[in-house]
Amino acid sequence: MFCGINPGLSSAHQGYPFANGSNRFWKVIHQAGFTESQLAPEQWQQLKDNWLRHYRAGGAPDGGGQRAVARRAAQRWRVLQEKILRYQPRAAILGKQAFATAFGVKNAPQGKQALTLKPRCGYCLTPAD
Repeated sequence: MFCGINPGLSSAHQGYPFANGSNRFWKVIHQAGFTESQLAPEQWQQLKDNWLRHYRAGGAPDGGGQRAVARRAAQRWRVLQEKILRYQPRAAILGKQAFATAFGVKNAPQGKQALTLKPRCGYCLTPAD
């Protein structure tokens, strides 16, 4: 499961996540073996074919992570954490701001994190852009 705060303006306008073709998300998920080939942003529905899901904690789009979105995201992260405890997926948190909002950890390095909710619920911090 990929978890972020909110879509950027380009994503909101085009109607799918990570709409900017230069976004590293598409390259990273392919290199990590989640997809057979590097998808273009408009192919985002194929993530579901690979049992991958995207969750936006902030909900509404904006040009950055503003305070109102951060407050809304913090509330939604609590709901998401309950679901993670229940279903125990592996999760990638998209961006340092999202990670700090969810777990209160600032300046975490990118990559696999030692933080877990349960043994099978590990987290990985990835670039957001």
